[in-house]
Amino acid sequence: MCRIEINYKSLYKNMKKENEKLKKALNQQKNKEKMEQNDSLSLLQELSNKKQQLFETQSLLTEQNKKMVEMELVIQQQMAQLDKQTIQIEKWRVEKSKLSASITKMKQLKSLATADKLAAQKQSNLLKESQKLLQEELSKCQQTIQKQETKLIEMETMLNRFLLLEPSHLINHLTNQLNITSFNQFEDLPSLYKQYVQYHSLKKVSPSSNKSSSENKVEYGFLVKNPLLPQGKWQFVTTNSLSYEVAGKVKGKMKIGTPVSAVVNEAKKKAYICWFYQTESEMEHDRKTTNPQNLLTPHYKDDKVYLPIAPISVLIVTSKNGVQYRDRLTKHGVQADWVNPYEKSLTHIRNLSHSYDIVLLLEDAIPHEMRHLIKDFEEDHPDKIQTIYKHNEDIIVARVRYFAINNGLLSLTNIETGKE
Repeated sequence: MCRIEINYKSLYKNMKKENEKLKKALNQQKNKEKMEQNDSLSLLQELSNKKQQLFETQSLLTEQNKKMVEMELVIQQQMAQLDKQTIQIEKWRVEKSKLSASITKMKQLKSLATADKLAAQKQSNLLKESQKLLQEELSKCQQTIQKQETKLIEMETMLNRFLLLEPSHLINHLTNQLNITSFNQFEDLPSLYKQYVQYHSLKKVSPSSNKSSSENKVEYGFLVKNPLLPQGKWQFVTTNSLSYEVAGKVKGKMKIGTPVSAVVNEAKKKAYICWFYQTESEMEHDRKTTNPQNLLTPHYKDDKVYLPIAPISVLIVTSKNGVQYRDRLTKHGVQADWVNPYEKSLTHIRNLSHSYDIVLLLEDAIPHEMRHLIKDFEEDHPDKIQTIYKHNEDIIVARVRYFAINNGLLSLTNIETGKE
């Protein structure tokens, strides 16, 4: 085996050199890294400083922006205040202009007032002169009035003497005064003549007394013939539906339905016809003007004469006055019944209606559903269901009588003669 000789000494030196080189290189590397680390720290410090400066700059900028906003608000307020001041200044200018115009006008008015004062002074002087003249004229007028008063007293004395004359003398005087130019002043003579005829009739009815008996009075109404009285005698029916037998009359033609006035005797139930009217309106005028008490206290008696209508059947649908209306129609020869719609159903009343010639619905006394009856019968019997909005006994009778006439159950001739 060969033997290798190693120079450890030389190897050690070489390795030591290499180690020192490596240490030197390592130190250099460490120094370099340390320098780089220092540079990094320096950069980080500088970056931190920059960030701090940036933060401070941003804070300052924010504060500046806030101040800017506040400044803008202040500027806006100042601008608004300036606008108000500008408007106020403009108003002051307008007021100043108006004030200047007012001052100018006041100066003009003052000038006019001075002129008016002078004119008023002149007018005052003229008024004083006029007052003096008027005083003189008043004195003359007073003298004239005194003369007229004296003359008026004399005329009143003459008039009183004239009024004390007998009516026959007055009538003769009026007759002499009537001519073609003065006839318009005699328009009230017909009314006077009517009163004369009425008093004349009262005298005929109660000849034993100078005054009309309390049993006799003047009434207004119509002439009818009642077939229930013997020989179809004439009757006088007042506007209050009171009936009296005609016992006499003034000259005139007796005709059914003629409006008349009559002197009636309550005890004997007799009437004396004292005036024939041409129209009902004339009678109504006299009734209201010459006999108003009858309007205030109408007298209803139980012995009225109820002219027959026709033998028809009537059903009254109402919750008010059903018995009263049924009894009144019965007196006219009508088969009448009534039913309360708040006690009976619509079906019940509908079935009941088939048995009657006419059904009267009193609008203010029925429920709304009862109006369905109109549709139920309008096709086959259009006038069977009759609706009445305002009602009393006379209106109920008039509606039934109209139905009878319209359906040929009663003629106008029958009404005039009082026959069925």
